[in-house]
Amino acid sequence: MDSSVNCSFLEDHNERGPSDKTLIQESGKMLFLVKLLDNLKEEGHRCLVFSQSRKMLDIIQRVIKNRVRQQCESQSS
Repeated sequence: MDSSVNCSFLEDHNERGPSDKTLIQESGKMLFLVKLLDNLKEEGHRCLVFSQSRKMLDIIQRVIKNRVRQQCESQSS
């Protein structure tokens, strides 16, 4: 790999893969989904997410769980 490549996706990568922030910023669909889910939650709705890819569902689940955990931590402090 060329060491001169400057991409936030590659720089923000760890053993679990890219950070949630990078996943959301680099994917228009993920950005839309996160905003949509935030809006639906604020309005008191529940939501079910479907995908043809199990891997994509795993990524979405990780992002959502981490966001919920961060919100709980910020509310308790």
